[in-house]
Amino acid sequence: MRRIVAADGTFLTGRFVLTLLLAVGIDANGHNVILAWAVVESENRDSWEYFLRLLRRCIPEITSVPCVFISDRDKGLQEADAVLGRNCLRAYCCRHIEGNLKDKFGGKAGLLALFWKAASARLPSGFDHYIGKIAAINPAAVEYLQAIEPTLWAVAHFPGTRHGHLTQNIAESVNAILKEDRTLSITDLLDAIWYRVMADRSLRLEEARKQARLNRKFTAYCQTKLEYSRKWMGSNTVSLILYN
Repeated sequence: MRRIVAADGTFLTGRFVLTLLLAVGIDANGHNVILAWAVVESENRDSWEYFLRLLRRCIPEITSVPCVFISDRDKGLQEADAVLGRNCLRAYCCRHIEGNLKDKFGGKAGLLALFWKAASARLPSGFDHYIGKIAAINPAAVEYLQAIEPTLWAVAHFPGTRHGHLTQNIAESVNAILKEDRTLSITDLLDAIWYRVMADRSLRLEEARKQARLNRKFTAYCQTKLEYSRKWMGSNTVSLILYN
């Protein structure tokens, strides 16, 4: 499994006004995996701390080895994620930062496109280049971005690797799948998520046994990725990077 965990909270739409918290990861086949879920009163510090402490207890690898934890900058979550320890690298969802940029400064003159180029730039020089372009359009937008520690959202300054995930879409996509389930009563909702998770794990176990019988070290998904990387590696050339 990739060392990626995205956390998100969403309102229930049934009789009770409560919140569903989710932690979602990605398995070796690139599939979303629900790691933990809970129904709480709201997205406050106490709720998130309770949730994350149990997540850490049930999946100790999250804190024993380097892991990336992506969130939407919810205040309660920011105050609570310290319980995950130093091995869990915090990362902010760039989609939410983009939304704030749009609300505060609009999207004129390609501001949002430049933000994404700055966020995804692999080298500090590239990051600085696009930040300079944003400053030329709107200096206040750069002040806003610089107030958010670049190590939390910019690939060039991130202390680990985000594996290509600049957003928390893996958690939000699961929330979308659970849209109908969120109308159920609390016990029915929890049961529905449980059955989904168990059905998914059963399929994964069946696939793992199949691969083991065939004496394969990698799944078809991973093998395709390796072959693509080898092909791409063979065509690499050294060149000067120019930023537009």
